[in-house]
Amino acid sequence: MNKYINTNFEISLVSMIKYVLKRWLGILIAGLICCAICVGIKYFTFVPETVEPVQEGALPYDQLYDSYSEGQINLNNEMYQLYQKADEADEYTQNSIYYNLNPYSVSCSSASFGIYGISTDSYDAQAVTNAYIYAITNGEYLSELSDSMSIPEEYLRELISVNPDNTGTYWTMTVDHDLGGYIQILVYGENEEQTECILDAVIDAMPDITAHISGTIGHECEMISRQYSQSSEMSIMNDHYYTDLYITDLYAKLNNLTNNQKNIAEPVNLNRAPVTSISKATLVKYGAAGLIIGMVMYAGVLVLFYILSNKVTDDTRFRNRYNVKDLGQSDAMIIANIMNYRCSDGKLLLTGTASEQKAQDKIKSISKELKNIQTVEAMDILNNADSRMKLADCNDVVLIEERSKSKYYDIDEELNVLSSMDKNVVGVILL
Repeated sequence: MNKYINTNFEISLVSMIKYVLKRWLGILIAGLICCAICVGIKYFTFVPETVEPVQEGALPYDQLYDSYSEGQINLNNEMYQLYQKADEADEYTQNSIYYNLNPYSVSCSSASFGIYGISTDSYDAQAVTNAYIYAITNGEYLSELSDSMSIPEEYLRELISVNPDNTGTYWTMTVDHDLGGYIQILVYGENEEQTECILDAVIDAMPDITAHISGTIGHECEMISRQYSQSSEMSIMNDHYYTDLYITDLYAKLNNLTNNQKNIAEPVNLNRAPVTSISKATLVKYGAAGLIIGMVMYAGVLVLFYILSNKVTDDTRFRNRYNVKDLGQSDAMIIANIMNYRCSDGKLLLTGTASEQKAQDKIKSISKELKNIQTVEAMDILNNADSRMKLADCNDVVLIEERSKSKYYDIDEELNVLSSMDKNVVGVILL
């Protein structure tokens, strides 16, 4: 592992922002170029408006616009109501126990009740039967049952069905002929436990219901039979079909209204003067948009270049990437740091990937002050065999790198070579 290379370095956001802001002039120029392009495109693609002459007998524009506005309001109101119905239908299909029953395997608990004391052919028999149907499917007991079973009352109510018979069709051959009426209570559900629980609640409520109804029309009501079964129910299948048909019809209407709204065009005022030239406000708007777009795009390119570039562009990023001391910028500071960070009194090798002219100028300026140290110039130890030979006689090494020229992978290779040869990297001079 190379001790000079930091493998867990992070890109500094502050350094990246500074890097971008230093190039503000390029960003501004890019924005101005994009601004000119947008304004030019808008200006040269503008088509003067032509207005056809008003036809004789045509309605005034104000009247046409009022009619258009009223039509849009009515259309929006109708769409709003349809959306509400569609939301309610969706909520029903998701939460309704009855809708989600499997019609091919339905749990059903039933109880049959006979009504005594009235004539089958009388009007009272029909009235009593209807009263029982209403009381069983809308009784106050449903509220308590809804709370105890944690089923909303509207979904609980549709699980209970009451079949009347005042003609004696179901019972004349099997039960007492003194019966004046007959009702069959059916409870559908997901399982036997659910249906039996609901039916128990209905049966428990029957005495109170009977007492209330018999106060108006005297009669008696007794349970004749009770049973449980699991079978296919075509009535439930039909109800599901019509519910799905209703929902499909709702969305079809919504789709038609939406298309109609798109196809209804706002009336054109034929009495107004046509627009024959583009306004300054429009040009300013397009120019501002182009300026912002150009600046943002150029800044984005700079950010990508900063992140993806392999060249040394920022001192902070260099210091985060390498565990190598920065010897400074002034000659005095560089010399002082070299004197302090050397590990031996032997030769000092000056190498790196900076351009030859800049590197020689910097070496000449600092060598004058390093009189007691024997310096060896050997640039590009990666590709120059003579420079690599000189490295063998030196224990201390100073790297000379150049911003916007030196590349990170070259510096990585340099440090790998120096680390493998156990050389002491005194520090780096960034030109």
